[in-house]
Amino acid sequence: MKTKSWAVNVNGVYTVVEADKNGVKINGMEYKYRELPATTIMLVCQSYELPINGAKVKLVKGSKMSLVVNGYDVDKKTEFVDKIPGWMYIFFALNAINLTNGALGCVMAFAGIYGCFSLIQSKSNTLTKVILATLITFACWLFVFIVVVALELFFELA
Repeated sequence: MKTKSWAVNVNGVYTVVEADKNGVKINGMEYKYRELPATTIMLVCQSYELPINGAKVKLVKGSKMSLVVNGYDVDKKTEFVDKIPGWMYIFFALNAINLTNGALGCVMAFAGIYGCFSLIQSKSNTLTKVILATLITFACWLFVFIVVVALELFFELA
């Protein structure tokens, strides 16, 4: 993982934050991840509180690194969501039902859950996220159904 850096203005103080796989540098001062208070976000991300006075600053490590200052994602320029919305659990459950459909169902269940999970941090409004989660879930179920029907027809003709 290469080094990622941010230059932020926290209450009039210019602060440079650099992060890599080993730790974080704040204005040149190094901190190891194990030295920083950490929490797990949504089962897959680690959030580290950074010692910067005058603001609540977090480094979030998941598939990508993000710097969050006072609840605002510096890279995406949006509010940072650090919990799963309640309505998303419905789509997780609907996709998880696909686990009962064999190996292909398991693959599509995880694809659907991952697809819905990736919507959480998107810039879209809630209605758009619900529509997209519905489409993702429907597409996963439809794919499994089409493959099962095709296999049934194939073996019926053979």
